[in-house]
Amino acid sequence: MLDWGARIDEVAHQLSRDWAVEDRAAIDILLSALVPCPRTPGVWLILETNWYSRECREAWFSFGEQWLPYSLPQLRARSPWRMIEALTVEWLDAAGEERLFIEPDFERYPRFHRLTNAQYLLQRSLRLRTHSNRVGHGLRALDEREEERRQDQLSALARGVLEDRVGARPPDPPAFKEPPNFLYHLELIQRLAPWYPDWETLLRTFAILGVRHACLYGRRQTEAEDHRAMARVARDSIPPWISTALGLLLNGPHQALTLERRMGLEEATRRSGHGARLELRRLHHNGVIRWDSQKKHWAMADEHRQGVVDVLAGHAFGCRPSPICKNSHS
Repeated sequence: MLDWGARIDEVAHQLSRDWAVEDRAAIDILLSALVPCPRTPGVWLILETNWYSRECREAWFSFGEQWLPYSLPQLRARSPWRMIEALTVEWLDAAGEERLFIEPDFERYPRFHRLTNAQYLLQRSLRLRTHSNRVGHGLRALDEREEERRQDQLSALARGVLEDRVGARPPDPPAFKEPPNFLYHLELIQRLAPWYPDWETLLRTFAILGVRHACLYGRRQTEAEDHRAMARVARDSIPPWISTALGLLLNGPHQALTLERRMGLEEATRRSGHGARLELRRLHHNGVIRWDSQKKHWAMADEHRQGVVDVLAGHAFGCRPSPICKNSHS
């Protein structure tokens, strides 16, 4: 039986050495989206990270061009707009294939109002947030031959994880074993994040992620480590401005103006739908927070307090701290 963990360790070691990427959980999840899993649809991921180039082929998260990530700022720019519109329709028509989108501007509400099918792209995509360290590794790219060697080596290591030439992985997809509080925490994610209005899509996508993560390690059913990967994505799928507001409210009631300032969302017009005030109203409508009209402050709804704590801490689905989550970045 092949030791898939050891092979993933080799990929993580090179990413640490040559790209200063230390987030093993994120590497696992990205590889899970790429691994061929029998009779299982692909996962769409939005990687929130500090990658500002429109060109993503040579980035660490392409694993030596094992797939082609797309920059969301480029899609929002709609240039050239006919090609972008046609591309999004093509993606949605082939929703079962894996996709990776890159979002560097994740601390602000995304302005997708000019992209026709943006809402369907966003509700189909789970989110993963990580950070690349600022080091001098990028200077190695000045030597094109050296850069090509690095990319080839990363591609070969990634193929060693993704390709199963001897049939070491089970021929059937891993069985999904529902973790504790699965439906409740998914419902809470739907209440907290503005991305997921479609319950069935959200339910299937999280389950598919768990199944693919188990497949990556050659397991026959999902286990605690797969649930931790799902919990990591659950945490990262909550926008930073929502996590900030809820973090304050977990410590006690706060005035509306204080929360709005800390959330850091600029509302250009009252009808924009992107401001902090409207986000707080959305949370209130979803029953997560309460408004005290006498004291003029927002407070956390007691019935969801523990659930919010679990999701924001990366402990959804009954998970507890594990080495897989130590190097994650909020």
